[in-house]
Amino acid sequence: QKDERRFEKRDGELQKRRELLNHLLQQCLIDGIERGDFRGIDVRVGAELFRGMIRAAAGFRREDDTVDDIVAAIVEIFMRGIVRA
Repeated sequence: QKDERRFEKRDGELQKRRELLNHLLQQCLIDGIERGDFRGIDVRVGAELFRGMIRAAAGFRREDDTVDDIVAAIVEIFMRGIVRA
């Protein structure tokens, strides 16, 4: 069985979980924008990008990467970008 279809029987459940996570991420971004902590962005795109960073980090992590290090890197890059301040 192809790897990308290994959860085929759970597609509906997984889609609902993705939608819930996207909703929560979007709401976090909206809250931050409303407080003035974040600049205005398309929160749908922001949520998808954040999830994509997590997927990429999980897929390409090295054996010696710790979860804390990966989380810190994702949050740092997502929140501050890569441009020097």
